[in-house]
Amino acid sequence: MDKVHPQIWRSLRKYYLSMALLEKKDETSRLFRTTIDEKQGGPLSHKLFSIYTEDLGRELEKKNIGTKIHDIFLLTETLNELQQAINICEKYGMHQEIKFNPGKTQFIIFGKKPKVTDKNIKPKMYNHEIKCVNKI
Repeated sequence: MDKVHPQIWRSLRKYYLSMALLEKKDETSRLFRTTIDEKQGGPLSHKLFSIYTEDLGRELEKKNIGTKIHDIFLLTETLNELQQAINICEKYGMHQEIKFNPGKTQFIIFGKKPKVTDKNIKPKMYNHEIKCVNKI
């Protein structure tokens, strides 16, 4: 928490809390409003979580997987890549003593339908199948 002054955290949080964008390689989406809000643990829990999972973000970036660590948002091009990203998160979680909740984990497919090679892939976290949703 000593990396950034608390007043700066609060200002940034207020500004960015309800907005998001997606980045993948050289492409960036427009800003869009989100309805997801962190309620657990008080007003700074989201920032503390971001600091705590900073190394996870770097690990996923090495694999060229787009991320937004608020809760955790993974952006992949295939279901196979999604499963690889989930595996990285699980491994990181075990190392950092973080238990991600597969019951709250979901995925959505934007754009094209899954590739033929992805048709039989059912992403799992801790051996629990993850639910595919139609909207965030």
